[in-house]
Amino acid sequence: MSGIKSPMRTTRPRTENELILHVGVPRVAASLDRLAKWLEPVHDDTPARAAARMAEISGAECLPILLRYSPAERRAVLDKAGLSESVRNEFMDLLERFGSIKDPDSPAAQVVRMYPQTDSGRVEDSLDKHRRALETARAAGDRRGEGAALGNLGITFAELGRMEEAIDQFQKALVIIREIGDHRWEEHTLGHLGNVYAILGHVEEAIDYFRHSLVISRELGDRPVEWAALGSLGNAYTKLGRVDEAITHYQQALVILREIGDRRREAVVLGHLGNAFAVLGRVEEAIDHHQQHLVIARELGDRRGEGITLASLGLAYTNRGNVEEAIDCYHKALAIIRSIGDRQGEGPILGSLGNAYHTLGRVEDAIDYYRQWLAVVREVGDRWGQGNALGTLGTVYAKIGRVEEGIVLLQEALAILPETGDRLREGIAAFNLAHCFAQQWDLEHALALAGYSLTILDQIQSPTAAKYRHQVAQWREQAAILNAEQPRPEPEVSSP
Repeated sequence: MSGIKSPMRTTRPRTENELILHVGVPRVAASLDRLAKWLEPVHDDTPARAAARMAEISGAECLPILLRYSPAERRAVLDKAGLSESVRNEFMDLLERFGSIKDPDSPAAQVVRMYPQTDSGRVEDSLDKHRRALETARAAGDRRGEGAALGNLGITFAELGRMEEAIDQFQKALVIIREIGDHRWEEHTLGHLGNVYAILGHVEEAIDYFRHSLVISRELGDRPVEWAALGSLGNAYTKLGRVDEAITHYQQALVILREIGDRRREAVVLGHLGNAFAVLGRVEEAIDHHQQHLVIARELGDRRGEGITLASLGLAYTNRGNVEEAIDCYHKALAIIRSIGDRQGEGPILGSLGNAYHTLGRVEDAIDYYRQWLAVVREVGDRWGQGNALGTLGTVYAKIGRVEEGIVLLQEALAILPETGDRLREGIAAFNLAHCFAQQWDLEHALALAGYSLTILDQIQSPTAAKYRHQVAQWREQAAILNAEQPRPEPEVSSP
């Protein structure tokens, strides 16, 4: 098939395995407020006192590595960790406040000086410590100590990216915990197992553990664990496309968060609900929840949350047909995201602006924003963003008669999209490339690409396939006429 190369799949960066559970388990999300409190007086503290406070903060071990990363590298690791978007953004906000390690007086430089050893070395040391504790507990017949050591080993293996070993240790710990009858300990261990299975992509298994944790938390009246289990279930159901069930769990979590007065996490769940309602086409409810999120983000001074919520509102307004209002939201979001230096977050907003201007027929404005989008996603190494931006820009070029440029960009998109796993966009890009070849009267390549596209779209049961089949039938008729050496008719090419 001309123009389509077999893509090389990217491998997970080594450093990601060092951090994936540090930034993926609930203890880190729960430590954000304490990290912020640690940061406030750090300029006035001695390194020794600051180090002592750091040692008390759950999840702080990940900071030395993250502070050495560029913003794009930080975002890439956090994106893989299974956290909600708002929690990832909170973490990025905190990291920015630490400053640059190049500034010797910055909090970041203090942290790196305090923790010069790499996290992988620290975690390996922890592994040895917990193994010795396990041996000691077993020798003494201390079942509670044995369970604690197994749980710590599970966390440490997960921090090293050794997820199967983590599951094994958590399962062994769970047997002992149930034998002892410590239900509060059990609910937390079930949550750990759910998180690890979610990281592995085993969502159904994760749901089972989150459900069990939820049942116990309700029996104990443990509201913080109850909301966490409900939120995790909402995220899991969202990944499975079971959006109605996700909404049910998010709404229950929202009630608890309002009851306990956790405004920051209330905002997170409101954002999830807004996105879920948008997926279902319930635009007014999506707008209502995003507007509530926006109020809280501004109340808390959460600039990144404010920017992301404005972008989500822009999408909702676009779906309602209020494109000018959507553009206004996107521009406000873009100004905020640029003011905090979030290049990773800038790309999607630029793409949304391009789409909005294209909807209004302002094609040159759309192309300008699509080009900016492509430049940003290339800079930050966002492969999915690159594939999407290349495909979108290539399709627009083809529609305005710049077919050769469109072909080049769409071929680049098709070299990237297979590695992202986004089968829908891969199928659409292939069909749009087929349009380009049809415009050049290369119907052989057009039909080959269309067949490739329809195979993908049929596999994922996309309704788009039915619309494309009508176009393929027309191309086949035209190809038959050409093969019979009849006078060449004008090709009929519908809008992609």
